[in-house]
Amino acid sequence: MIIRQVFPVFLLGFVITLYGCGDGAADQSASNPERERLTAVAGYEVKERDLSRTVRVSGNVEPLRYVTIASQMSGTIRQLHVEEGDRVQEGDIVATLDVSEQRAELERVRALRVRAQAEYERTKELFERDLASQSEYDNARAELSVAESDEKLWQTRVDFGEIRAPKDAVVTRRYVEVGDAVSANEEVFQITDLTMLVVRVGVSELDAVHLEQGDEVEVKIDAYADTEFSGSIRRIFPSVEEDSRLVTVEVLLDDIPAGNFVRPGNLARLTFAVDRRENVIAVPSESLLASTRERSFVYVIEDEQLKQRDVETGIQRSNWTEIRSGLQPGDIIVATNPTNLAVGTKVKVTQWRD
Repeated sequence: MIIRQVFPVFLLGFVITLYGCGDGAADQSASNPERERLTAVAGYEVKERDLSRTVRVSGNVEPLRYVTIASQMSGTIRQLHVEEGDRVQEGDIVATLDVSEQRAELERVRALRVRAQAEYERTKELFERDLASQSEYDNARAELSVAESDEKLWQTRVDFGEIRAPKDAVVTRRYVEVGDAVSANEEVFQITDLTMLVVRVGVSELDAVHLEQGDEVEVKIDAYADTEFSGSIRRIFPSVEEDSRLVTVEVLLDDIPAGNFVRPGNLARLTFAVDRRENVIAVPSESLLASTRERSFVYVIEDEQLKQRDVETGIQRSNWTEIRSGLQPGDIIVATNPTNLAVGTKVKVTQWRD
């Protein structure tokens, strides 16, 4: 009798314990649901960019102005006073010719002028006292005038023996040596104004129409690869070369940095902005790959969730597309591989596009 009473009680306790354990497991599962996964994407923060189209050409540095100094008379080079690289000022003597013969002739005509001066003064005095005729007075005055002219002529020829610089510049070429015989108008030196250097290049007529006088130009000079130079368009030539269809554009080098002795002949590489699109909103072209012919859109990321945003596109330059409307600077969009994404997808930006 005692055994029959204990067994039911034990069995009832086991069932109650088992039931209690089952309720606890269900509660734990309900309180820890599986977290929804986030899709990794590359993001881009929308901002303004420069989508100007550029053209790169190269040319040699040239002086804007250079002067060739020529001898004004025939003679022999007696002395050279400057060499290449020397700076000269206006009026400096750069070379001297042998003018011994001209000096001797100057002394002779000078003596004749002194004698004619004395004869004129004597005749004038006599004429005023009515002791000389009008013709005698006129002849004395004419003789003096001829003598003065001869003196000026030979003084000029002696002065031509000193070849002088016509302006402030740097000597860049020397064509003669001491002892060389030169003729009238023969070149002896070239001097260059190095304060104004230019680069003249040919630009396609299709691109030249986008250029204007005063436009800034990026300049790089091979001899100074680590230095940034600036330039501006000084003038655009009015005609097109018939064979090449190129327009000559002259770029003036601005504010050459101290310590950079840019020389005529240095190779310069110029970059022109021929279709200016500065400060335009642009996005990576890949971000538009999910678009259709009828509709252009990007995926905007808001609160880790994707939303479609219709946009109006413009030009494409170097894997970037201009956005004319639909986005503002600061918007976050999917930068790459949007074709497998959908509206409402939960995402996480794991890398950023610059």
